[in-house]
Amino acid sequence: MPRLSCDVRCQPSAEKKDGAMITLKEHFIVDENGQRVGVLLDIEDYRQLLEDVEELEAIRAYDAAKASGDDAIPLEQAFAEIEKDLQ
Repeated sequence: MPRLSCDVRCQPSAEKKDGAMITLKEHFIVDENGQRVGVLLDIEDYRQLLEDVEELEAIRAYDAAKASGDDAIPLEQAFAEIEKDLQ
C-alpha cells in the first residue's frame, strides 16, 4: 500500500465579485515520491467553490440562450411547456 502524506499550502486562487481574492487553504495529499495525488479543502472553501461553479453555469446558460437567437417567451409559458414535455 502506498504511503501518503499531507503538504499544506495557502495561496490566493480566484478573485471574488467585489475584487477581493479568495485564499484557499489547500492541503495536498502527496505520494511517496512527493507527487500531488489529491487535495483537501476547508469546508467553507469547498462551499464557496460550489457556489461559484453554480453562478458560472447560470452565466453560461444565459449566454447560450442569448446566442441562440430564439424568441423570448413568458416564464409561465416556459413552465407550461416544460410540464407538458414531462408528461
